[in-house]
Amino acid sequence: MSAGQEDQPPRNIQEIFSQPTIVVKVGPNEEEFYIHKALVMKHSRYFRKELANDNFTKGKEGVVTLPDIEPWVFKIFIQWLYYQKLSPFEDWEDVYGFDTFYSPSLIVSMMYVFADRFLVPNLRDIMVNVAVEEVFSFSEPMEEAITYAFQNLPLNSTYLQLLVDSWCKHWTAYGMEDDDWSKLPVPGNFLRMVLQKYCLGRTVGQEKVVLNTSDYMEPKE
Repeated sequence: MSAGQEDQPPRNIQEIFSQPTIVVKVGPNEEEFYIHKALVMKHSRYFRKELANDNFTKGKEGVVTLPDIEPWVFKIFIQWLYYQKLSPFEDWEDVYGFDTFYSPSLIVSMMYVFADRFLVPNLRDIMVNVAVEEVFSFSEPMEEAITYAFQNLPLNSTYLQLLVDSWCKHWTAYGMEDDDWSKLPVPGNFLRMVLQKYCLGRTVGQEKVVLNTSDYMEPKE
């Protein structure tokens, strides 16, 4: 198979479902998920690269192991993969079976990071929409969501800018002393971006910071 052929996704539904499934082992307990190889290759450039060439171990054996991914994250991915839509956000806990509490801002951040890491641009766009419309238009991101995103995304990510803008929209700095900023439990790069926005005249905690979904969509490659 040539390099050019490796990058070609399947052309139609019949081709997708006539091809074999692969096993994806997710999380530290290696929970197994069976998905159609051609379908995941169609929507994810990461899986397309890993599975396209049968000379590669993963492509030949049809097994991919993702030990650092939460199973509920992969369940959301699978639903989107097969239905091209997600359940209403308020139903996610019941539908996807979170095994512990996650704040809404951490949930959307983990899903965005997954879509970015595994090169699923359409899912990434959906997560921006969910983040803006369901979470960050109403409240600032929690510290754990900010930390997770800044640890797993490049600094030029538009999602990081969304976190900054949401924080500036909702959070208030009234009564804070200069030294108090350094004590906030957030990454230094996030704090610098917030202060930069603040110093440019976008008052922290004011409704005039408007979140528009289109502003946070990554360019299509």
